[in-house]
Amino acid sequence: MTEMDEFRGATPKRLVVLSFFLTLLLDFIPLPAPLAYILPEASAIFLIYWLLHRPQFIGIGAAFLLGLLMDIGTNSALGQHALAYTVTAFLIQHKQRQIVLYSFGLQAVAVALALLVCQSISTLVTLFQQQQPDWLAIGLPPLFAGLIWPLLNKMMLALAHYRRTRS
Repeated sequence: MTEMDEFRGATPKRLVVLSFFLTLLLDFIPLPAPLAYILPEASAIFLIYWLLHRPQFIGIGAAFLLGLLMDIGTNSALGQHALAYTVTAFLIQHKQRQIVLYSFGLQAVAVALALLVCQSISTLVTLFQQQQPDWLAIGLPPLFAGLIWPLLNKMMLALAHYRRTRS
């Protein structure tokens, strides 16, 4: 049994819900301009993480609900994040079995591309509202998310291993 198989079997639903709660709180914190252009949405990263590693808990409906909560919390157009997260969730679910088998480096590329799609959809919705989008916020956050993806994977595996050794 690999580390990933042990992690999948030991992940309680409350950990998934708690991670989404914490990432939503993190996303609702207003950031100064330089950080806002670099940091990706934590809820989108964890959505992709749980879609890859616990697809039986998280699906397109959960992505839509999470997107609506992001829309309400960030005061953006209702449905902007919901649409972006739903399309991203569909793309990740469609290729989930392949992405999970990739090395962490290729997973990081897949996650960065999925987040690029998410950011592009969000920017298109902003353009349809005839507002000026943040053009820097399209490419930099997915790139940064791709760089931190291996660290996030290792951190979550360490958390699962710690929970197993305590039990």
